[in-house]
Amino acid sequence: GWRRDLDDVIQLLDDFVVAGSELHLFSGLDVQEQKDRLARARDQRKRPPTLSKLKVVHATGDLCSRRDLERLPLERFTSCIILADDAAEKNATDKDSQALATLLLLRDIQNTRIRNAREPLSPRGEESKSPWAVADWAGDLSQAKDRCVVLSEILDARTRALIADAGISDYVLSNSMVSDAIAMVAEDRDVNRILNSLFEESGAEIYIRPAGHYIPDGAHLSFFDVAAACRARDEPETLVGFRRTGDDRAVVNPPDKSTKRV
Repeated sequence: GWRRDLDDVIQLLDDFVVAGSELHLFSGLDVQEQKDRLARARDQRKRPPTLSKLKVVHATGDLCSRRDLERLPLERFTSCIILADDAAEKNATDKDSQALATLLLLRDIQNTRIRNAREPLSPRGEESKSPWAVADWAGDLSQAKDRCVVLSEILDARTRALIADAGISDYVLSNSMVSDAIAMVAEDRDVNRILNSLFEESGAEIYIRPAGHYIPDGAHLSFFDVAAACRARDEPETLVGFRRTGDDRAVVNPPDKSTKRV
């Protein structure tokens, strides 16, 4: 879709992503109109005309047309965000319906491509010369579906009950998030500092670091002891869990925080 603050979204993505990342922008507007709108928005906000790390690939088509959506290289995507289309003169309920229809179409296209890739035909419909080519294609699609989260924006809170009955959980109720954030800041201004830290590109993040960064090797300390060592650093950190060597999963918020461990 298209929204009036899309340039802000793209700029934020450019701050987060690694160099060489691509953003495929699919909208009902023609390609030149998309480029012109982004250029005007960047000029109004006194931003450089080009992005530093992100490459934008423009495409045009009907958001509810399966034929148009099938032109997208979904197997290459790591995430897919469906925005409420401000370009269309519709009310919030109609925009939600369009976004959900696009979400269901994208999911079905992913599933269909995986099924077709397991047939003895190549992606171009020709007879495959190597069975490994088909297996690799199907594997790439299946892996892409697992790692590619398709997330839809919802505007109307009344839509939430409808999609819950349909078993759809991949959505963001954007208007509610904004109003909730404003209400929290209005209640306590210090909350704004917390929100800024959570949402800025250099804000709070979760890392897995070796224990030697905080305590001497071989020391027998409790969770509370290590947490205190984390807080005592020049840039204080918060300990949320640990993972033993050889374990596949981390232990978050352990119940026995006073127990001494190696």
